[in-house]
Amino acid sequence: MAVEARRFELSAPDWIVELVRLKPAAISWLDVLRMAVSVPTPLAVFLALGAPSLGTFAGMGAMATALADRGGPLRFRVARQVGVGFAGAVGLYVGHLAVGTGWAAVLVVAAASLASALMSVINAAASTAGLQLLVYVAIASGLPQPFAPWVIPALYLVGALWALLLSALVSLVGGVRAPEREAVAAVYRSIADLLADTGTDRAVAARQAVTDAMNAGYDALLSVRSRSAGRSPTFRELTALLNAATPVTEAAVTIAHLGKPVPAEIPAGMRAVAEAIRNDRPPPPMPESLRHPDTYRLRALRTGMNDVRELLKPEHQTVPTAPLLPPSMRERLVRWSDTILTGPATWLYAMRLVLCMSLAEILRGVLHLERSYWILLTVAIVLKPDFGSVFARGVQRALGTLGGVLIGAALLAIAPNGAWLLPFIAVAAGVLPIVMGRNYGMFAIFLTPLVSLLIDFSTHQGPSILLTRLIDTATGCAVALIFGYLLWPETWRVHLGPQVADAVDELADYLRAAFGTDVGAARRQRRRTYQTMSDVRTSLQRKLAEPPPVSTSAAAWWPMIVELEYAVDATTAAAIKSRDAVRTESGRPPAADAINLLVADLRDLAGALRGRRSPDEIPSPADEALQPIASRVRTARRIAAGPEPADRSLGAV
Repeated sequence: MAVEARRFELSAPDWIVELVRLKPAAISWLDVLRMAVSVPTPLAVFLALGAPSLGTFAGMGAMATALADRGGPLRFRVARQVGVGFAGAVGLYVGHLAVGTGWAAVLVVAAASLASALMSVINAAASTAGLQLLVYVAIASGLPQPFAPWVIPALYLVGALWALLLSALVSLVGGVRAPEREAVAAVYRSIADLLADTGTDRAVAARQAVTDAMNAGYDALLSVRSRSAGRSPTFRELTALLNAATPVTEAAVTIAHLGKPVPAEIPAGMRAVAEAIRNDRPPPPMPESLRHPDTYRLRALRTGMNDVRELLKPEHQTVPTAPLLPPSMRERLVRWSDTILTGPATWLYAMRLVLCMSLAEILRGVLHLERSYWILLTVAIVLKPDFGSVFARGVQRALGTLGGVLIGAALLAIAPNGAWLLPFIAVAAGVLPIVMGRNYGMFAIFLTPLVSLLIDFSTHQGPSILLTRLIDTATGCAVALIFGYLLWPETWRVHLGPQVADAVDELADYLRAAFGTDVGAARRQRRRTYQTMSDVRTSLQRKLAEPPPVSTSAAAWWPMIVELEYAVDATTAAAIKSRDAVRTESGRPPAADAINLLVADLRDLAGALRGRRSPDEIPSPADEALQPIASRVRTARRIAAGPEPADRSLGAV
């Protein structure tokens, strides 16, 4: 049997293997306990008060908010959970406007779909909130409304607040869970070990350990990024730190190849950097021997360390995106819109989501299926590409729901209603954190009976509700796969290369305009550049979540896209600083020759990406004002060029 299973694994297409593969993921038993307590507690409280139907909506708020806690820094976890709580409540309120059939309901669903799609481009927290908005519009559109419109959203917020408080308590007990941050810190620790082992017989093994740590770091970040709802400042910061490790590694390998030991404070300083990354702290002091290096090898190491230290500074994450002149009210709106500018590709996805949700709403009115709002719900979840592959999620959700129906039917058949359902609800909720990151189909298997038990807690419909859910889910998957995937060939093709090259060209145009005399042209080009980057991020998010080989090809572009995002922000910041200096007569703008040199650098990079060649050797400008931009461009060029020859020394693979 094992031999046959192995033969199937070797012969099956990559996309099938990806659908059934269980991804490795650590189990947080605190999260298991948190989920097992979060969901059934509101149900138990309202059951004791004699109002189990009210407890269902509070339980929904607790479930959605508890699932939104995916670890990481506390401020981002709170942002995700607060966003989910608020968006879910709004969705429940808006959804009652779509109760029944008719074109008014279709328009409500279409408007909610458009808002959800555009929220997805802001960041991961907003994208998660956008999905919940759409999900609860779908749920509320099919539920009876025996209360005032504000009652159900209020109950949802009660459950959400309970889950948020429980998450805060767990974070105090268990601390911050960030295995991806630990993976990046491990890279710098391995570099420290290489420097410490220079001149010993352990150097070759230490060099291989650096390679292994780099591979593990990128794998960890890509794994988490592919499951992320969208752009996250934490992932962007960690990717930049991992990219910055390349020149540090090259300098360390050169030093190790020479075989001359370095002062002990240098590897110690590198370990201090690793601890700063691991604990999300400001950079430690630069080792004394690197402040005034006496060899070109140490100077190269100092240059790399300076870039890493800049990334660790708290102010690095707050790049100003203000207009280039003192802002009017109109400019303040433009300043806010910079973070949500969308290009044609993003709008195309938004229209696709609107089309499928509108078709699902029309189909729901035509078929008159019991609990047919599940059709809308399924389309919303499957067609949200920033949460995963449309194709993979459609197939996995259909198969997972089938398995969940069987489990749910068995539970509802053997368990009486009311309080007897609470232990089963607790178990189903507690399993979700274990399977969430491993396979979406398995997640659907346990989510299906949980939602069904929540609904049956107050409606007492029994096992028949699960067959209805299976029919509606299959219908929704068919709508999403046909009208949201199969009719759009670009969804399974990789076009990131030309898009990234276009983004580099837009950045070159923006760089020239930002330091020019025409402020209006600079503003217009800034918007075009942000729109182009928005399209690149949208395409990346979709492609990362597709089965191989699409996701494999897309993953190779992610480190460069991160550097280009930083370069765009750095250009805005440098332009603001330069114009402020000119206005206050405290400085002068960068020299035209330096700007032209950096623009030529970017043009060559764009040409190299289109021609699939290594970038030419072009010197970086020496102008201090342009250094934050030049640093990001250098890293992007290094990524495009691949590993340096020194990277293959000391037996590196």
